[in-house]
Amino acid sequence: MTSARSAVAILALVLPVVCYAREEVELTGREAEAISLATKVFKSKQGSKDQEGHPVYGDLKHYEVDVERHGRKLEVIFVPKWSPAEKPHPGGSTDYGWEVHYIISLDQMKILEEHYAR
Repeated sequence: MTSARSAVAILALVLPVVCYAREEVELTGREAEAISLATKVFKSKQGSKDQEGHPVYGDLKHYEVDVERHGRKLEVIFVPKWSPAEKPHPGGSTDYGWEVHYIISLDQMKILEEHYAR
């Protein structure tokens, strides 16, 4: 037993440590402003519901935010998570809300397009 414990202890010291942290993301100041603008508009529309009574713009604690660069435009995408009681299905909406895309001009700092996936 002692040799087995020693082997485990040695392996623990020799094996590399695995880190599961996400990659660091670097944004320009203009990109940070664009994300702030998209978040402000998204939050200003919270409380609206679809025909079935589900939220359209849900609580951000139930969302992930993706950012895509397109030249001098930034696409900010609010993607709702699945609720624990929900079964995955096609489309971009969940019980928490709709998927919302904002295309923002980094030069004019204004929203050029707004798209939904439901």
